[in-house]
Amino acid sequence: MHKVETLKFRGPLKALIIGAGIVIGGAIFVMGLSEGEVLVTAITGILVIGLSCAIVVLPKLETSTDGRQLVLNLSPVKRYIFNLSELESIQPTTINAASYGGIGLRFVPGTTGLIMKSGKGIELVHQGKRYVFSSDDPEKVLQELSVP
Repeated sequence: MHKVETLKFRGPLKALIIGAGIVIGGAIFVMGLSEGEVLVTAITGILVIGLSCAIVVLPKLETSTDGRQLVLNLSPVKRYIFNLSELESIQPTTINAASYGGIGLRFVPGTTGLIMKSGKGIELVHQGKRYVFSSDDPEKVLQELSVP
């Protein structure tokens, strides 16, 4: 498999999620100190901070191909494999993350979205199902797939 593109969360959303996790985790920790429940709330506070960091650090969308298959790996969540010969259509599109309910693996009626950000993306139809995924350079991805 040849990796065509890798996308990670970036920008203000990343800082907002980490910041919110630190504030909420810190508040839980401080509340535990004042109520004497230090161990339980310390662990909870640390878990909240760690989870908020993991939410923005771990996920990435890798787009790969070997000329016969397209692999979309939204790690560590889900991996989709499409045989290129079975694609009914594939084309560039514009993605509005809010219309999918945010970023990440999203399901709206009739569509599965692998959304890392609003902006450029690719839409494909496979076995009657519609998929959209974020891409910094949809034209390059389509060229790698040998799709005009």
